[in-house]
Amino acid sequence: MAVLPVDAAEVAFDAQGGGPVRPGWKRTLARLMTEDLPEDVRSAEVTVTVLFRASQILNFLTGGCPEMTFSARCHRSRRTSRGMLPRAGWFFLVVVIDSACGALRGESEHCATAWSNYALRPGRASRV
Repeated sequence: MAVLPVDAAEVAFDAQGGGPVRPGWKRTLARLMTEDLPEDVRSAEVTVTVLFRASQILNFLTGGCPEMTFSARCHRSRRTSRGMLPRAGWFFLVVVIDSACGALRGESEHCATAWSNYALRPGRASRV
């Protein structure tokens, strides 16, 4: 992907098709790396903080809301996706994530907890 400066603003272009690719994606990633953490994550150990940011970036890169974690998106999407195949895919991801968190951290229903935490954060309820 080539980046060409235009009027002091950076616009990304796809090297194959030449069209713009998600304007502002660099700014969004930079904001994710520098913005304040939510209160429920701020007091956690550093590995939780790093995984939280990585989950937000993964969610954004796969087309989700940049403020939401991938786990929260999996929980929401397994209930709201249209069609049996997409729901089955999201359900599979929820099972994998919940199983991993259960085995590694002793946390059951991680995705549901992530969704609840996201929905309860100030300023997030209007987007739910």
